[in-house]
Amino acid sequence: MRLLRILIVILLIFFQVSCKKPGTALTDTEEHVGHGKHGDHGDHEESIEIDKERINLIGLKTQVVKKKVVYQRVNATAEIQFNANKLFHISPRVKGKVDEIFADFGDEVVEGQKLALFDSIELGEARSVYLRAKTKMDITMADYEREKGLWEKKISSEKEMFNAKGEYFLAKAEFEAAENKLHLLGLSEDDIHKTTSQLHSFEHFPLLSPYNGTVIEKHITLGQMTGPEKTLFTIANLDVLWIILDIYEKDLSTIELDQKVEVYVPAFPDDKFMGKISFINHVVEEATRTVKVRVEIDNSKRMLKPGMFATAKIVTGKPEKILTVPLSALQRLEGKNVVFVEKRYGVFESYTVKTGKEFGSDIEVLHGLKEGEKVVTEGSFYLKSELLQDTLGEGHAH
Repeated sequence: MRLLRILIVILLIFFQVSCKKPGTALTDTEEHVGHGKHGDHGDHEESIEIDKERINLIGLKTQVVKKKVVYQRVNATAEIQFNANKLFHISPRVKGKVDEIFADFGDEVVEGQKLALFDSIELGEARSVYLRAKTKMDITMADYEREKGLWEKKISSEKEMFNAKGEYFLAKAEFEAAENKLHLLGLSEDDIHKTTSQLHSFEHFPLLSPYNGTVIEKHITLGQMTGPEKTLFTIANLDVLWIILDIYEKDLSTIELDQKVEVYVPAFPDDKFMGKISFINHVVEEATRTVKVRVEIDNSKRMLKPGMFATAKIVTGKPEKILTVPLSALQRLEGKNVVFVEKRYGVFESYTVKTGKEFGSDIEVLHGLKEGEKVVTEGSFYLKSELLQDTLGEGHAH
């Protein structure tokens, strides 16, 4: 509908311009579309009169100018990043050969899930040490219990009982150390217990996910020899992301922790994402004279992607009442911002205005309008075109 109205306006202008010949005088009807002055609101303000039929045709609408309660906002450029506190680089804890791979790029994984399976001589040796330690502990424990029973029956000496006890405690300590090493290498309690009877030169061990998250990097192939120095998987928790803002020095006094931040991305122009400031850097970057500010934002719907560029608006200060008009009311004429004010039905004057900050679909008016005046919010482009047409008809070039 809006496009149709614009096309109609253009056709009307073209028709009226083409019908006028140089040097012809204005008819009585044409004299209604004239120029005027409005001394109360600035210089060179011009008037135009539109009949009812054309008002209805172009869908012209007006709105009474009122003061609006707004919160000042600081605008900033931003970049979406991973939450560094929820980013995990996973490597095997022992050297080995990749035998199986269970996770792929983009997979959602949970804590404890197997990502890959390895063969490792080093792990086999560690398990052998564990099994020897377990056997020794079992034997010394049996000896200790036997000596203790004989000592209680006064059959053996106290010294023999204490010697057996010492051997048992020493063997137990060695066993616990061997078991802890297997845990450090990534084996669970079940993994250890399932293979206590196996003695192989090569042993399997799994690479487990330490947290819930999404696999965002994968650097592993079957048969590859690898070790603790190599990152095989990177897992990120994407439920909460970081938005890094660049805040200029002049705006720092209005920024504080826990302030609400509106975030907008080009991929979703109709959506607004809300977050809070969680960190303000203590250092000003010399090149840009800005300070990095971190915002944490919920991403449970997975709409935002790390690496996206964004814009942000930080709600600051206390609310205040200011004069605003819709952005649709504003036109650019002869290098100035103008709005069209309805003086009476069908008669409009162009007012030069000085504008301030934007607040959503509205813009602040610092000078040129008064509260209670009625501005054109739809159809102002048509009025601008009429003024330009009259100017051209008088032989002026703008």
